[in-house]
Amino acid sequence: MEKSKLVTALTGFSEGKQIKHFGSQKNEIRHEKVWEKLVRVWNDGRGLISFATMDKGTLLINEPFCSKKEIADIKANLKAPYEFVSLCYPDYYTKGLQQMRK
Repeated sequence: MEKSKLVTALTGFSEGKQIKHFGSQKNEIRHEKVWEKLVRVWNDGRGLISFATMDKGTLLINEPFCSKKEIADIKANLKAPYEFVSLCYPDYYTKGLQQMRK
């Protein structure tokens, strides 16, 4: 089975590779080079939220901003060490994925 774009991007990102933007205007995933994280477009295309980052060798993924299909795909196909975290309102104003890690 061929890897999805999401799993391919998360795998590449966890290996330190540059990721090309992908997805539609309302749910695109972008690689922010300055902050070394992946961000996701949300709020009907009007906002950006932290989507994935590396922390001590583990890929942290913001679960509330994944669809059920994406979560199932990640669980079934992502081989890199990962952990789902939840970064939502109001925490996304002052915290990052690392601070929300359990």
